[in-house]
Amino acid sequence: MNTPRHTLLRLAPLALAAAALACGGAAPARSSVSVTLASSVPSPQLAGTPAAFTASADGNGVQYQFWLQIGAGAAPALAQDWSSAPSFVLPPSLPAGDYVIIVHARDAAGDAPADASTDFVLLPAPSPAGPTPTPTPTPSPTPT
Repeated sequence: MNTPRHTLLRLAPLALAAAALACGGAAPARSSVSVTLASSVPSPQLAGTPAAFTASADGNGVQYQFWLQIGAGAAPALAQDWSSAPSFVLPPSLPAGDYVIIVHARDAAGDAPADASTDFVLLPAPSPAGPTPTPTPTPSPTPT
C-alpha cells in the first residue's frame, strides 16, 4: 500500500531573505533540517478511523511539533507540543471534514524549524444499520 508523503517546498534562502527585508523584517534563520510527513492510511477515510502521521527528519536531537488545521482558512491549533515523538494520531472523535496536519521539526542546534504538511479528509461515518422500527398501531376509539 502506498502512503502519501508530502514535503513543503521552501524558497531559496536568498529569495526568502529578500522577501523578509522587503517587508521591513530581518532575514530569517536558515534551517539545516529537512522533514517529510507520511500518513498510515490514505485520504479520505471514514470519521473515527485511526490515522497516524509520522514525520521523518535529518539532524541530531530532532524535535517535532504537530498542528491541526480544521477547514480552509482556519487558524491551525497546536495538537502536540515539541517532543522527540515523531508521530501524531488523529483523535477518533474528530467529525467529518477537511483537515491539514502540519509538522515543524528542529534539531538540537536550535536552527530554524523546517515544515511539512499533508491534507486529510474524514468522511461522515455511515449510520449504524439496524432493524427498521415498525409503527405501533393506534387503537381506534370505541363507540359508546
